[in-house]
Amino acid sequence: MARFSVKIAKSDGRSIIELADAEAGTAAKIACDLGFNCCSFVKKLPDGPGEYIYSSPEFLAAGRGVFGSGIPILFPFPNRIKGGLFTFAGKEIAVPKNEGGRNAIHGLVAEKPWQLLATDTSAAALATGRIDTAAQPELLAAWPLPFALEVTYRLAGDTLAMEAVMKNPGPGVLPCGFGTHGYFTLPGQETVERISLAAPVGKRWKLDNLIPTGELEPLPPEDADLPKGVAIGKRSFDTVYGAIAFEAGRAACSLAAGARRLTLGIDATTRVLVIYTPPHRRSIAIEPYTCVTDAFNLAARGVDGGAYFLAPGAEARTMMTLTVA
Repeated sequence: MARFSVKIAKSDGRSIIELADAEAGTAAKIACDLGFNCCSFVKKLPDGPGEYIYSSPEFLAAGRGVFGSGIPILFPFPNRIKGGLFTFAGKEIAVPKNEGGRNAIHGLVAEKPWQLLATDTSAAALATGRIDTAAQPELLAAWPLPFALEVTYRLAGDTLAMEAVMKNPGPGVLPCGFGTHGYFTLPGQETVERISLAAPVGKRWKLDNLIPTGELEPLPPEDADLPKGVAIGKRSFDTVYGAIAFEAGRAACSLAAGARRLTLGIDATTRVLVIYTPPHRRSIAIEPYTCVTDAFNLAARGVDGGAYFLAPGAEARTMMTLTVA
């Protein structure tokens, strides 16, 4: 029996890519028709399969709850653009205001079908997907700047890796940023109250109605021990953190409860970590971004929030890993 496998299945009429490592007892599911969202990552444990990613029951069944399930992919911008407007190259870009008519939020690709480009099982269970404005030109109505995005998931052992490649296929410069909005849990935990969280952050972005002002401020006392780990308890988060402490270009967040643990690894392309507790408290979102919220408007004010401005033909890469125990 082969160690690695990739299968294409149907669930409620949707294409689901199933990655598995039989030797490690790990498996992941990716909803190709719903934003290439990794909506499940399980490991065989002594008492049965343990799930580390939270997804709403309605996600696959009805295609609802996309931004509250699995690992939504946020591109060409993560989080919010204030008022759905920014100016670039002397032109005002208006992005649909899908946050109650106030702001644009969470990019344009998380609810779209993706093309499955490739699979492989030689050294891992691997699947690569792509979305671009050439195949879906209606995206240009919301973002009048051609783009392409390729994402690869690679499962081997207890680690699921994601690599994203942002590409500019157009004739002009492409402003963009990438993020993920993963909802994580630990086996045996109905809520996050008994889970501890560690994040290697040193400051947080000052916010005005969830939009950064452009200033970084010191961590408040309740966050001072985040790098070492804090009990989530009854705390609620909706915080944009910065000043990430990297060692040799790498850093990691973690969730832990008893013997169960999830470690989210990032590289130095991550400029921001957003941490968010949804109202149901059955999961916690840890969101690595290549740029801060509203990065294009900040850039216009001379504030470096990590926005990419890709030249024609250029590309940028970012990655994260999930390791479970």
